Amino acid sequence: MSATEMQPKSYPIFAFLRDFSITGGVYFASCTITNPIRGAVFHLGTQDIFSDKPKYTGIINYLVNTVKNNGIRGLWAFNVGIYLREVSGVAFNFAFHASFKKILPQFSPVNNQLEYMLMQFISGGLAVLTTRSFQHPLDFLSTYEYRDLKPGFRACFNGLGDVV
Repeated sequence: MSATEMQPKSYPIFAFLRDFSITGGVYFASCTITNPIRGAVFHLGTQDIFSDKPKYTGIINYLVNTVKNNGIRGLWAFNVGIYLREVSGVAFNFAFHASFKKILPQFSPVNNQLEYMLMQFISGGLAVLTTRSFQHPLDFLSTYEYRDLKPGFRACFNGLGDVV
């Protein structure tokens, strides 16, 4: 039996799941670190909607007041929607891009630069198109959940499941 006959059969779904898992895990870690700043920027940008609520003067003011009023966990409030949307978006995009590259015709980046660039562009575009079909409903739901305050500044929803 030759060495090529003994190689295990490679299944494309395993490569897709591997790419999805690795990319999703790395992005999940970075999203966890940067989410307090993202929340501050979001609240600073939308605080004019609530004219009777005291306004934040900057990112530091938002972070200090959030920790004082809600504890350290308040910095990561409403993360479920963000994690679902962001992590799945990046992971799906990377995994779909790699999958579409395998399906499309292959060209040498050295000998056929224009064709290679065109196939990269097409596979990236197809990956984004496919990813956005999953991500768009999560964009809507997480944005709705993130800014769902009713008078008295109490949240109307108790998580992404309530929004649905």
